[in-house]
Amino acid sequence: MYRYFAFGDKQKSFIFPHRIQQQKTLICFDEAHSYENIAFTNFQSLVKSLYEQGRSLVLMTATMPEKLIKTFDYLEPLDFSDFVEPKLRSFDYLDKISIGEEQEDGSFDSSNFQEQVTAIALEEIKAKPQRRILLIVETVKDAVGVYLKLKEKLNPDNLFLYHGRIADQLRPDIYQQIKQRDDNGQPYILVTTRAIEVGCDLNAETLITQICPPENLIQRVGRCNRRGNVQDAKVIVVGDRIPDFLNTLDTEAWNNYRSVLSQLNEFDAEAVGDCIFSQQQVDDYRVLETFSMLHDYVYGSDLTCQGTHEKGVIPTRSWQPSVTLQFIGKDHSSEVDITDEKPHSITVPIERLCGGSEYAHVNVQEQFYDKDQTKWSKRSLRWGSAYNKNILVTIRNEDQIGLCFAHALENYQYDSELGFVDLPKVFIKIASKGTEEKLLHICEKNGEKHKSIISYIKENIN
Repeated sequence: MYRYFAFGDKQKSFIFPHRIQQQKTLICFDEAHSYENIAFTNFQSLVKSLYEQGRSLVLMTATMPEKLIKTFDYLEPLDFSDFVEPKLRSFDYLDKISIGEEQEDGSFDSSNFQEQVTAIALEEIKAKPQRRILLIVETVKDAVGVYLKLKEKLNPDNLFLYHGRIADQLRPDIYQQIKQRDDNGQPYILVTTRAIEVGCDLNAETLITQICPPENLIQRVGRCNRRGNVQDAKVIVVGDRIPDFLNTLDTEAWNNYRSVLSQLNEFDAEAVGDCIFSQQQVDDYRVLETFSMLHDYVYGSDLTCQGTHEKGVIPTRSWQPSVTLQFIGKDHSSEVDITDEKPHSITVPIERLCGGSEYAHVNVQEQFYDKDQTKWSKRSLRWGSAYNKNILVTIRNEDQIGLCFAHALENYQYDSELGFVDLPKVFIKIASKGTEEKLLHICEKNGEKHKSIISYIKENIN
């Protein structure tokens, strides 16, 4: 999207609008099933626009539902599944294991689920110690819980944890270690989340996964016996229901899906694929209009739409902005000091910082380019649109002069091995009218409270 509309820093030379006019250009979209909501709306617009310009296009996926294929009825469907030899994977669905229960205080207790999943993994390792095992759960909390329980029992050299809230600076190295063991046929057990589903080339021998929508299950199973050279590959699915935050099935579709899984002795991608349920896509007119106006300006030289391009706002996956969360201080596990020059950081949707616990020494700033100093600088968060801000949330576990904190709060115990398991609460969602979402940030400095309110566009307005 950025390249198509020539967005980005000038030094990156985004001249994609020029490049796509070359006749030899072929544009391929892999994992085409992975777009949803705003992202799918944009994906539809982008593909149609390229098609109308006469560009050569390929959309690739193993799990595109029939309803979504009809969305691209102007493209020619090519089904290669009949040419692919089925890969043998024994299958077991343990539907009696509960994924957990919500407590009176609103928290979710999944400790028993973690215990049972750990026990299943230990059984598999005991039966065949030299296996390559992939264990996938749906939350970072469960992944860390299972990982720590396994770590008490297993050789840590063969055990890995990988999820989206491990620092960006560490994840590539972790994946490379796993990939090297996988390529060499060495045993490992990887505890992970859906972060491993797309773009990871692993050939595990056993997959243990929490129940998930059928399209996700097919992707996960694709990481087990991927090359078809494992004679006794095994898939174990656990859980009595799909968590609400990722469920794509209505009641009838869920009952059908559960029935199909219960009857399988070997994994059948076609049977699971038939269970994919696609709700009617609701187009967000604001997303459609933004795309149209940017297209008219970049490709039609319509100067009435120039202002839209200059604002630099284009929703790619969500209207909700993301913020950078970083840690500086002492690593809880290694006692190593993480410095200001090389902080550990992740990117998270801003609303994820509206809940959870408050911690001491958490500072919220915005980064801006100082034209006078010709360099990037920081300042306290100001009122205004979140889209015009580069928001940085910094956690420290030691006293720092001038930082926003309350002395009664605990330090954040950051462990680089486990990642940012908890997210600090730094914003409060406040009542808002119309199409705007508003968040309040309260900063205490030198005994005085300072407030700032930032706004952005609400999601899911029909």
